[in-house]
Amino acid sequence: EGLAGSMSEPFGTETVLDGTYDYSAYAVDAAGNRSKAVQASITLDRQAPFLGGLYLTGSDGRPTTLSEHLVMGFTAKDEIGPLTLRYRINGGAWSADQMAAPGQNTLSLAGPLPLPSSYQVEVELKDGAGNTASASTSIRTNRPPATPNGDTPKGTVFTASPRLTPSPFSDADGDSLAASWFIVRKADDQTIVV
Repeated sequence: EGLAGSMSEPFGTETVLDGTYDYSAYAVDAAGNRSKAVQASITLDRQAPFLGGLYLTGSDGRPTTLSEHLVMGFTAKDEIGPLTLRYRINGGAWSADQMAAPGQNTLSLAGPLPLPSSYQVEVELKDGAGNTASASTSIRTNRPPATPNGDTPKGTVFTASPRLTPSPFSDADGDSLAASWFIVRKADDQTIVV
């Protein structure tokens, strides 16, 4: 009588190197009759991919950014692949998985608004077997100073000279403030007085 069903056989990996292996299987009955063989392959991958050189710049390539537009760069490597990548900015939701090429990669990103004091990007790189590598990096933003209040001409413009009265203002990033500039344009001859 024949037996029908399925069976499994453990595959010892202790002394086997990572890589792709071809195998075949066939059935043999008690009389020695053998079925046709089926071939397949299996990939053994126990190593995490390499993720290195992660950096962020502004869209202009500078190490600080004046806007939410960022450029992220990194190096990816895996002996078997394929590689997929996901990221998140400032602890937000993870992006959808996207393909990453072996070697140097760059991606354009857009951070959330309003502009924070810095952007932090967390990256997860995954190979085809599900092994992961992760890294994070950040970039400081440089926001413009607050608009001064009250820096307007006081007095009647058609008499001797107007009086400019400055008021305090601050910088959102705590940068030192160099100066407050006053520009007055005379209507008759377009002369600018600073």
